[in-house]
Amino acid sequence: MIGIKFPNRKSPDPFTESHKQKIAETMKNIRAPIRAKRVKKICKVCGKEEYVRPSVIRKNNFCSNRCHGIWSMQRSKQKNTSIEIAIENELIKRNIPYLKHAPIEGIALVDFLLPDKRIIQCDGDYWHSKRKNKGKDIAQDVVLHFKGYKVFRFWEKDIRKSASQCIDKIK
Repeated sequence: MIGIKFPNRKSPDPFTESHKQKIAETMKNIRAPIRAKRVKKICKVCGKEEYVRPSVIRKNNFCSNRCHGIWSMQRSKQKNTSIEIAIENELIKRNIPYLKHAPIEGIALVDFLLPDKRIIQCDGDYWHSKRKNKGKDIAQDVVLHFKGYKVFRFWEKDIRKSASQCIDKIK
């Protein structure tokens, strides 16, 4: 088990087997409580529960980097864009209930969540036309589709042209 060699001694191993056994059992008793001590952590965004070491909870309260990003976006978003305001006004005018900037199962932070798992995303012409962001949008839509959501994406130019026509497409 534990082998310590002393170069000046004739015996290669000065410890007896019983002494080695006692050392091994002591080490097990020291390490066991450290391994067993786990704390329940609940993700702030998706609500996923897991058991982790206490030191992990002090670092973050999220199950993944994605949930941390969604939480950060929620906290940093201070005002709505003009296209979101236009869509929101149209939803209010038609008495359609909605949740604004709703996190969806740790997948995305959607602009509007409507009943029957319908989602409205208001895409700005500049950011969402970039290749990198188009890929992210498509991947997000695919995952949401497999989770049972129906995603409607409206471009800034279409919303500015007529927000009511965009809402008509949902109905």
